[in-house]
Amino acid sequence: MPSSLGVVQRESQLEKVDQVIRFGQRFSLELNSSTDGHTIAFQGRGDQWNVVGLGDHETASTSIRAGINRLPQMPNGQIDPIWEENDEGITDFVMITAATDRIPLEVERLIKWVNENECNVHRKVVRLER
Repeated sequence: MPSSLGVVQRESQLEKVDQVIRFGQRFSLELNSSTDGHTIAFQGRGDQWNVVGLGDHETASTSIRAGINRLPQMPNGQIDPIWEENDEGITDFVMITAATDRIPLEVERLIKWVNENECNVHRKVVRLER
């Protein structure tokens, strides 16, 4: 028997999400860090992962402070909101924080690096809807 019932789904089978975001809705990534350091972020859909530019001029990494950080930010510290207008469905946002700004951007190298270095991995699951 198929796992779905046509166009309807059972609530118990739905992937749990942290937040629902509508197309065009501005949002930021919130990170609560225990220490100062650096972070990079990825947006993932299925097996496709893309870097989210958090730094000045959309560079990959940015500095963070201990406490709550809302990213990305402009050079003056003001939040620079992001939004989605193309792909709906479940999206993962993963942020890696470390003392160094030399965090690899290639997923294969990053996986190895995370296992060999002191860092923290933060994940937020979002459903993007029209």
